[in-house]
Amino acid sequence: MLADCVLDCENGSSVKEEFNVEALEKFLEESSSAVVTEFNNDPDNHPFVIKFFNGPNDKAMLFLNFSSDVADAFKSKYREEAEKYKGEGISFLVGDLEASQGAFQYFGLKEDQVPLIIIQTNDRQKFLKPHLEPDHISVRVKEYKDGKVSPYKKSEPILEKNDDPVKVVVAESLQDIIFKSGKNVLL
Repeated sequence: MLADCVLDCENGSSVKEEFNVEALEKFLEESSSAVVTEFNNDPDNHPFVIKFFNGPNDKAMLFLNFSSDVADAFKSKYREEAEKYKGEGISFLVGDLEASQGAFQYFGLKEDQVPLIIIQTNDRQKFLKPHLEPDHISVRVKEYKDGKVSPYKKSEPILEKNDDPVKVVVAESLQDIIFKSGKNVLL
């Protein structure tokens, strides 16, 4: 949407220019957001966390133990990555393990996977990398942006033995057992 703007110049004349309201709104939104939102037990951060989750961008979330020896190295590398992708449709959050229990339940994560990064798209696809090292943050985000990572599916592993007449179907075996079997199935 374009709008007209009249500017009074110092010499008393007026200049009529057009500007894009949507571009201005996007600029203001990006400028008012933190480069990296911090999710911890501090209630003063909660409005920023809510803004992060309600934002239109894909969401990169790094979860780690803030009291660990490597927390500062992770935060530093993560901030560098967030700066690099600012304005490219991805927002960044770093969450403390202690404060993130609700997120762990929602995503089906386990504490022994920390440090981990999970990226969620607006259509709710998730991309997970557990046991992350600080130097792997940039590689993981780049692979995601380049479309080179598979979505994470919360599921049990494929059974080694599945010979019974009633089969156990998990996310990774769904295509083979249901859609590619050539048989009529009741799921």
